Amino acid sequence: MIDVGSVRLKSLVSIGNVQCSTSRFPKLEECAHFHYDHVDLQPIQLKLLEEDSVKGEFEGITLKVTSGHEAWQIRRTYDHFCKLDEQLHQCVFDRKFSELPVLSRMTPKNDAEIKKVLNSYVKRLSYIGSGCAISCGPALSWFELDNRGRRIVAAGQGINTPAVAAAFATTPYTAHATDELSFQVYLFFFSYIFIFNY
Repeated sequence: MIDVGSVRLKSLVSIGNVQCSTSRFPKLEECAHFHYDHVDLQPIQLKLLEEDSVKGEFEGITLKVTSGHEAWQIRRTYDHFCKLDEQLHQCVFDRKFSELPVLSRMTPKNDAEIKKVLNSYVKRLSYIGSGCAISCGPALSWFELDNRGRRIVAAGQGINTPAVAAAFATTPYTAHATDELSFQVYLFFFSYIFIFNY
């Protein structure tokens, strides 16, 4: 506990590898799957980029993500696309609406077939995802997007890395008259914030 005036704050900051085991807040990895309450996405356009693969390098697909007036490239494997497909159809789309194939059931035999399947998939996803409010945190993170359609920069590489902050505070109220009660007032603060790395 930390005393600040008459308010006591329970410290949730870990010291070394030791963390208070009585914390009322779940660990971040326990909250990995979440949905934003408010989503204000720009139109999202996706495009597979053609490139020559060099042996020994990351064997994946380069995808150009455009949100509003900003564009960037991400690298993903076919397995990454399969996981995205599963997540999208668990949280966002119904298969009947999306008309997207189940990628995990498809077995492309070579790079050319993979690119053909994913190119078709990405075109359809761009078409149906442009007017859709995707609120699933992991699905947006896959594209490196936040709920406002801005790019989330990887930790240690710039600004606007999302984080969760929480605090728990208590303050006592002591009775001043015989007809009053003494009690503890508990306050809980929770905020979704951005950490700025300069």
